[in-house]
Amino acid sequence: MLLLATDFYYLKNIAGRRLVGLRWWNEVDTASGDSHWVFESQDRSGEGTDEHGQTRPSQNMTDKRFFWLALYCQPGLWIVLG
Repeated sequence: MLLLATDFYYLKNIAGRRLVGLRWWNEVDTASGDSHWVFESQDRSGEGTDEHGQTRPSQNMTDKRFFWLALYCQPGLWIVLG
């Protein structure tokens, strides 16, 4: 279970942000107590700004393809290993 949690954290939070510009977090409305998820992604050109407003370099298409392949293949791998 610990390896699964580590895999989830790395793939979604670290690799996702660096390779394809994905970010998400949960915001809670303090007045009503309702929570909602906020999702951000990089535009298709691969260029833009990071969370600090600095210009991001264009990203490698091979890295993007590898990220999405790993994202979709990981559940199958965990089922086979389980």
